[in-house]
Amino acid sequence: MLAHNFLSRKGWTRKFRPWILIYYEDFKTKSQAMKRERTLKNGRMRKWIRENFINEDRFFDWLAEKRKLNSSSGS
Repeated sequence: MLAHNFLSRKGWTRKFRPWILIYYEDFKTKSQAMKRERTLKNGRMRKWIRENFINEDRFFDWLAEKRKLNSSSGS
C-alpha cells in the first residue's frame, strides 16, 4: 500500500489514489501472489469481488469523502 499510495510517480496506481485494502491473502512466494492477482483481475472475479466485498453506492460515497478529506489536508 505504501508503494501504491505514496511512492509511485506515474501510472494507473497514482491516478486512483488513495488505495484501500479491502481483502488480503498471504503467499509464500511472489510468483504465487502474482498468479492469484491475475486471477482476481479477470472479469468473472472482478464481478465476484464487487458482489461480495463492495456495496458500490456506500463504498464510492465513502471513497469520495476520504479523497476530499485527504486533498484538503494536503496529502
